[in-house]
Amino acid sequence: MGVEIPVSRSFAASLVVIGIALNVVMGFAASLTGLPGIYLDLSGTILTALILGPWWGALTGMLTNITSTLISGSVISVPFCFVNALCGITVGVCRDYGLTKSWVKFLVTFALTCLVVSASASVIVVFLFGGATGAPQDVLVFALLSATGWDILIGVFIADIVGKPIDVLLEFLICFAVLRALPGEYRALTPFARKKS
Repeated sequence: MGVEIPVSRSFAASLVVIGIALNVVMGFAASLTGLPGIYLDLSGTILTALILGPWWGALTGMLTNITSTLISGSVISVPFCFVNALCGITVGVCRDYGLTKSWVKFLVTFALTCLVVSASASVIVVFLFGGATGAPQDVLVFALLSATGWDILIGVFIADIVGKPIDVLLEFLICFAVLRALPGEYRALTPFARKKS
């Protein structure tokens, strides 16, 4: 199993709040860029899961979407709290098994995170929103469906997974940058465990 970092409940609660804030702020910053497929709203979830484990990561994810709804007044993000929570669980479990400590192992975590996030988001988009949420990749979805005749769930998944690696990689790099600046026991959760002095 991975590195165990003893933490108090007050520290954990504080980190969850920081994670929620990071998700909201990075998500807002990404929306300002207008770049399709770039959301960055899992950054805080990933950071919390890397430090505290899967269940705290899941809690951060769930509360992020509720917070976003309270801020924006739009309920469209509420169902996606399950995507955010599953991201936290995936990263946290990978962390528990030491799959974030080297670049080779990190590739497994990275691939699993991309697949889980895209698959869960695709199910929600198809079954709750009929395959479209107004996101830029909706155009790609309908182009794929028209050209291939694929099932709508497959079309939505492929349209999402195409850009997901860039988004998820940026989010992990943000988290690794934060962890690299922290004491050694936190760096040990990343490929930067042996930091040069």
